[in-house]
Amino acid sequence: MKEPTAEALVQNLLRFAVNTEDIHTVQRLLKTGLNSNNHVCHKNSISVTPLQRACELHDVKIVAFLVKEGVDANRQFLCSPQLPQIEGGTSEFIGRGSAHIR
Repeated sequence: MKEPTAEALVQNLLRFAVNTEDIHTVQRLLKTGLNSNNHVCHKNSISVTPLQRACELHDVKIVAFLVKEGVDANRQFLCSPQLPQIEGGTSEFIGRGSAHIR
């Protein structure tokens, strides 16, 4: 049986932290140098970025932290259709909520 790599474990930890809205774990992972642009979250077999998932969950704290850390708000995965919960895309969601993020 092949063991999971450290990278796979970290990706699962980031995905779990975003899905459970655990801002402290997200902060710790990114502060250690993790690049969230290279990680994927899943919702109903659709690949989304951690930022898109945080937007879907309306988690302003995680969204604000990811933006502050320089996450690419325009990043999408090729297999990700535009999500109906985020009309206009992630950037528009962030723009609408920017008063709350600052």
